[in-house]
Amino acid sequence: MLKNLLILGLILPLGCGRPTAPEASHPKLIGSRISSDFPAVMAMHVRWPDAPAERLCTISLIHPKILLTAAHCVRDPKTGVEASSMTLFTGPNLNMAATRGQSWTINLQNRIKVHPNAQLDTLPARFDIARIELDQPLGISPLPVIDHRLATEEIATIDTYTLLGFGRSRSARSRVGFGRKAILEIKQAVQWTEQHIVVEDRSRVTCQGDSGGPLIAFIGGQPTIIGITSFGDPDCRHSSYIQRLDMTADFITTTRVAP
Repeated sequence: MLKNLLILGLILPLGCGRPTAPEASHPKLIGSRISSDFPAVMAMHVRWPDAPAERLCTISLIHPKILLTAAHCVRDPKTGVEASSMTLFTGPNLNMAATRGQSWTINLQNRIKVHPNAQLDTLPARFDIARIELDQPLGISPLPVIDHRLATEEIATIDTYTLLGFGRSRSARSRVGFGRKAILEIKQAVQWTEQHIVVEDRSRVTCQGDSGGPLIAFIGGQPTIIGITSFGDPDCRHSSYIQRLDMTADFITTTRVAP
């Protein structure tokens, strides 16, 4: 769940890693509520070559055969090694078999496309974006993703931001609320930089497991993904950094696989 950012991924039996300290690198949604909204937003358990532990991240379907997440969720920031496989879950709660929803296990060999300018080994991470291309549709309606650079005037019209993630909903040292799909609405304390959308609300932050989760806003009258959770403070107490997607619209929209 969303609380604070650090490159948000968690390594436990579930986890997602950050650029320099994977165990503290994925955010959670703190101050959020559990939700079944937005079925295109899913949990992902990521597996790595020769690594017994899985990592938990959040991922979104943006095209019938394209998924979008944070690059550090599928590429190790230190070694550059990419994940070998992942399992997706559509349900709102991974802690009970009855609420995990549909699941798919996917071999990631030759499916991961990391942004060519990604810089993941130092903070602030830059271009922390990765696409995963599928052979077959999942049968879920995708979420629209921003396809143009947002002008200052357009940004000024956004009055509510919605963050989603499967990370912790309490402190970074607590497993309470971990693995549940949480939704967090933000109406203030949001700053835009060249690379990031920064949330400075101490009561509403991302935490471990939220990495890759979408930031949604109404653009042109429809809910649209405008960013994905990248990193934040290791203790999930303040500042969440969301990678802007309007800066990289070409990477997301011009290389889509055929329907």
